[in-house]
Amino acid sequence: MKHILLSLLTAVIFLQSYGQGWRTGEKQLLISLESQAQADVISGLKLSFDFVGPDVIRAYAVPKEIEIIDANGIPYEVEIEDLGKQQMQQFSEEAYHSYQEIIDLADSLALVFPDICEKYIFGESMGGRQLAALKISDNVTVDEPEAEVMFDGGIHGDEICGPENIIRFARDICIDYGMDPDITDLIDNREIWLYLMVNPDGREAVPRVRYNNNGVDLNRDFGYMWDAWGGSTGAFSQVESKALRDCIYSNQFVVHTTYHGGTEYISLPWSYRSSQPADWDHIYDLGGVYANTSLYPSLDYGQGNTGMYAINGSTKDSNYGIMGSISWSMEISYDKQPPASQLMFYYNRNYPAMMAMKDAGTR
Repeated sequence: MKHILLSLLTAVIFLQSYGQGWRTGEKQLLISLESQAQADVISGLKLSFDFVGPDVIRAYAVPKEIEIIDANGIPYEVEIEDLGKQQMQQFSEEAYHSYQEIIDLADSLALVFPDICEKYIFGESMGGRQLAALKISDNVTVDEPEAEVMFDGGIHGDEICGPENIIRFARDICIDYGMDPDITDLIDNREIWLYLMVNPDGREAVPRVRYNNNGVDLNRDFGYMWDAWGGSTGAFSQVESKALRDCIYSNQFVVHTTYHGGTEYISLPWSYRSSQPADWDHIYDLGGVYANTSLYPSLDYGQGNTGMYAINGSTKDSNYGIMGSISWSMEISYDKQPPASQLMFYYNRNYPAMMAMKDAGTR
């Protein structure tokens, strides 16, 4: 039926863009077209589809569109019942994921678990990539009077364990909500923010690079005690820094963990000076909670300035100095890019400590 194919080809120019992930309840269908009238119905729906044979297409449709297909007697079979769920289940635990794969999984989580997971986009990187976070909580669309906990990763594009930790944690707590009592308690009584990739352009560069597309070290670009380190031209001079700042400033985080790589250490404030913060004992106590509940055999922690090295314009100093959030850098592994086979090893080392942060607001 060449005339049917020509009709459908005309419809291709109207195909929708699904850059934000699969739609709610979207299915993959194999449709056999038997008449021009049926082809016209498919064309009118403006479905996204591919040709797979003479008068046979593979199409993607949500329930309200399938109702129209059924009403017109168009024969089809369902190949994939729920594309969002399938994408989430196919997540590879022993592979690094590209920027787009992480975004796609985040979209799937927001799609499949809309009651507890919502995605926020705070802007675009210089390379046009999303600067996005997931909020996970019961009553997720409401800013409830609950303690807020934040994790981010990938501010240095070549330190790639952080975003992997974050997307794995998001996936696990969404899937196990209502089944695991600790996870259920976490989501019911806290607001968890998971900022996926601070510097996605650096992650996607070949080879991966520490800096953003302007050659700026974003962990020297934050405003508290900024001093022109790392190529920064001014406090919050980069779009990626501004986006992370907007996320931080629009919330009230009790504790904030930013993931890095290159050693194994929890770097506490301050980094810009050697003297300790006024509430050092409390900060040090919470750092100890993370270290001691993690599965590292011996995870050291202490002040960034004296335990590692001095820097100005870091996220942890700014989050603590400006917003009052207890904030630290967690250095996941000595290797900035460990073998993919070790990703779950490092994630499992950090998972219990991430869960322990649920009690941060009560300490």
